[in-house]
Amino acid sequence: MSQVRFTSHVQSLVSTIEEPGNPFKKGNTDLISVVSKDIADTAVKASLNKIEGFGKDQFEAFTKERLVERSKPNDDSISRNVLTPQIGAGLSIGKGR
Repeated sequence: MSQVRFTSHVQSLVSTIEEPGNPFKKGNTDLISVVSKDIADTAVKASLNKIEGFGKDQFEAFTKERLVERSKPNDDSISRNVLTPQIGAGLSIGKGR
């Protein structure tokens, strides 16, 4: 019985995602909320892309310092990021502790 309910829930989720069109098809660059079906503003999309780039830069620095150059020990602490989305003004990225 639970497997039937699970299958029903999965089918419902798939139909909800694909209702406005398949968001994973090539050429679709809109950021769409699955729940509200709203398309995100370009400033929000740019902020998320900035976060992704920031994370990639941190990963590269982490890998270089700890694995390539071995200038920092592997168990050295990693600073926490403070990410503050500012609607209309992009994203403010700061270093935490």
